[in-house]
Amino acid sequence: MFVTRHTQKGRLQKATCDDTPRLPIFSRRGRPSGKSVVRELNNTDYYAASLYVLQNCDEIEPLVQEHRNILVDLGVNVDEMHRHEFICSFKERITKLYNDGNEQVDEHVRSLAWGPDKRATHYPCYNVNGFRFRTKQRDDGKKTQNSGVMVRGEYQNMSYYGLITDIIELRYTKGNSVVLFKCDWYDVAREGIGYKLDCHGITSINRTRKLNTQEPFVLACQAVQVYYVNCIKDPAWSVVIETKPRNLYDMPANEEEPYQEEEVQRFNTHVAKANEEDDEMN
Repeated sequence: MFVTRHTQKGRLQKATCDDTPRLPIFSRRGRPSGKSVVRELNNTDYYAASLYVLQNCDEIEPLVQEHRNILVDLGVNVDEMHRHEFICSFKERITKLYNDGNEQVDEHVRSLAWGPDKRATHYPCYNVNGFRFRTKQRDDGKKTQNSGVMVRGEYQNMSYYGLITDIIELRYTKGNSVVLFKCDWYDVAREGIGYKLDCHGITSINRTRKLNTQEPFVLACQAVQVYYVNCIKDPAWSVVIETKPRNLYDMPANEEEPYQEEEVQRFNTHVAKANEEDDEMN
């Protein structure tokens, strides 16, 4: 589907347990809230989450490209074979480099190569990037929406929209961890069928159509919060509205976001004026 590159390339965060700098992918951003549960991931989610972490670690991008180039030379389906083989290939490559005495392969790179524990910590809420995110299940019955998510992909600057179904923290050796959102993604592959962009730059998505993808995960630090307002003329369609980020320390203790209703009112006023202008032009 998409790969949204992890940012802050080249910046390393000092580890708390030793003097070896952590990989940026292991830098902790945000904080969880609510009661956590530890349970084992199924094989599909475990593999998809592990692969997504690897493909969003800038430091191993040369090895990712090296593996893809090998597959190109073999004349096989590159995307499919890379998805199926890269985790094992990366582990073998790092093990060989370490045994050969390569100084760039430190304990945190080895931690990444060995992969996460299959038992992940699941959270109902997570605060990051100035947003309070909730899973769709936690959102049910709430006055405001906090499960809507958007990420910006690399391909043609396309944005992807969805709903968070799970928030997981993968735990690696050496105290490393990565937080990801598992999402149901709406179909933005087909304009007019899955999504629409009007003359005012407003995006609408068809909530009855989901994207067929084997990549349901994104890093928590990549997420932008959105919420969806049902269209009056066709309830299958919803308008996408970006939530304004807030200082995490200014967030109220309760989970409701009263300003969201104000945003909807302002949006409805904007749409009404736009419709009036369109009617006058016609």
